[in-house]
Amino acid sequence: MEFSFQGETQTCLSARLGLSLETESWDGKDWVYGQELQVMVSLEVLVDEESGEDGAAAPDAHWVMKPLPTDLFHSDWDDSAPEFEAWFGNDAPELEENRIRISGRDSSGQVQVEWTASCGGLPMTCSGPVEFSGLAMRVRKPEDAAPFLAKVHPAWAQLKPVEEEVVDFGEAMPEHRRVWHSLRFVLP
Repeated sequence: MEFSFQGETQTCLSARLGLSLETESWDGKDWVYGQELQVMVSLEVLVDEESGEDGAAAPDAHWVMKPLPTDLFHSDWDDSAPEFEAWFGNDAPELEENRIRISGRDSSGQVQVEWTASCGGLPMTCSGPVEFSGLAMRVRKPEDAAPFLAKVHPAWAQLKPVEEEVVDFGEAMPEHRRVWHSLRFVLP
């Protein structure tokens, strides 16, 4: 991926696009499990060794993929997407006038992305292939995964996790929210 800002262009160290199926939602009083499922997108760019330092370039954007497009890998998004947030980096300005185009996936699984935005009135562009980390989700029981996947995207009902980890958040958490199964899936 190439990063352009203030007239300079450089090749990024890495870029990643990931999806997360959110299985909990807040109803104003408590966390509700399995009722309002949504797919959250994360696009993160590591420009150089200074990325992550305060004010350094490390663009990232997050949004809810709603409505879920027929083809996830051919879709366009902007600031109007639900829960859209984008930042130039850690302790850095918010990005505005965001336009993100996802335009295909190659045989190695990388996704072609073009992201334009404005940072303090100056144009920023990130363009090129990014690693696709697949679909992640946390469930209370592994058997919850298939019905949740089917509810969001019927074709995903047959997916099998390629990674699974049990996460225990400790005794301070309520019993019903303490232990989770973190799953990752590869999308067709």
